[in-house]
Amino acid sequence: MILSYFIKENELHILAGDISKIHHIANAHDIADIAPTLIHNAIAENLIQDVNKIVYPLGPGSFTATRTMSSIAIGFLIANTATEIIGVSSFLSYSSVVGKIHKSYLIAIPAIGGDFFVHESSKDLSMDCNIASAENIANCDSVVFYPNSEIFTDINLAAAQVGAYNARCFGIKCFT
Repeated sequence: MILSYFIKENELHILAGDISKIHHIANAHDIADIAPTLIHNAIAENLIQDVNKIVYPLGPGSFTATRTMSSIAIGFLIANTATEIIGVSSFLSYSSVVGKIHKSYLIAIPAIGGDFFVHESSKDLSMDCNIASAENIANCDSVVFYPNSEIFTDINLAAAQVGAYNARCFGIKCFT
């Protein structure tokens, strides 16, 4: 069974087997404390016995969210060394949604200091990301999408992450 999880601002997206859930967390700062319990509960509630593959976001994203997501994956690996863990660029998940609607786009994920990690649709989805200022993004010719863009409302990005990885990630430097 595949387990996938993704953090988008104050939401934890989980895909456990056939079960898809989006948890809204009142305070985004609580995600590191709450995420492991919610993931565990998703597995337990669905009586999932065998997690053999975990797909998680590598970032870019907030430091705490990225570290929390990778720590959960490493915890599963320690508990069961047969578990395969696959880190996927956050850009890949967002691009898998946006790319179905727009051919030319820019994804901008907030970074510290008011800048943004950016990915342009014309580039590959490697973890090598560019940094851009808000001013540079405002002058961009492409349609710009942020994690809080309406296009991502009610879409489970954990499921998008697995679908994107399965469909087009092979041969591209976007996962570990």
